[in-house]
Amino acid sequence: MAVLPAMGDGLPLGSWRWFTPWGDALLVLPLVACAAALLAWHHRDARRPALRWLLIVAMAGAVTAASKIAFYGWGTGVPAWDLTCFSGHAVVAMVSWPVLGALLAPRRWPGARQAMCLGGIVLALLTGYSRVHVGGHSLAEVIAGAGLGGLGAWLALRALRTHTLDLARRVVLVPLALVLVAITVAPPVRIPTEGLLARIGTLLSDAPTPVSRKSWRQAHGYGDIGTEKE
Repeated sequence: MAVLPAMGDGLPLGSWRWFTPWGDALLVLPLVACAAALLAWHHRDARRPALRWLLIVAMAGAVTAASKIAFYGWGTGVPAWDLTCFSGHAVVAMVSWPVLGALLAPRRWPGARQAMCLGGIVLALLTGYSRVHVGGHSLAEVIAGAGLGGLGAWLALRALRTHTLDLARRVVLVPLALVLVAITVAPPVRIPTEGLLARIGTLLSDAPTPVSRKSWRQAHGYGDIGTEKE
């Protein structure tokens, strides 16, 4: 499956890069953990659903990591779809932002929960597509990631359907979000996630070097989509 540029042709590359941090685990996962903790602290009956959400996020992350380890170690993938792994940014964004949006919606506003959940979905889709436009993933990898994250979000929303954060606890998330955005946009230290997964893949497969995304694509008749990958 070739990368489809049409959707993003109207935006310069730099514009799409602004969407990428919204799928960065360094930004999103602390917000998810904080929201779940605040919810469980405020509502005793929300503790089990909040824990379930965290487990869903962890499982989605584990599946994503496993897909990347398998590719780096053994070169797994679906050549016909230009699919090597799940896009981590797409998974993280889709499993998190729709649920966060629903939890942040004020109870007294009819339809606010659905609207903010939909806003989270739109943000997650833009985040995923930004990975295509900046050369981080093929479209198939983003679709796969969005599907995995979407399944997780659906399960989490079902578990949390009667719960929301009150105003005081929503306010707590604001300074945390601002700090995390600042760290993510201009991080002092980048966590070498991809390098670590590649190392694990080579250790498990006993391969001398990790499988190269560029060489894999060239071997199956695709061009190079870029240098970014996560």
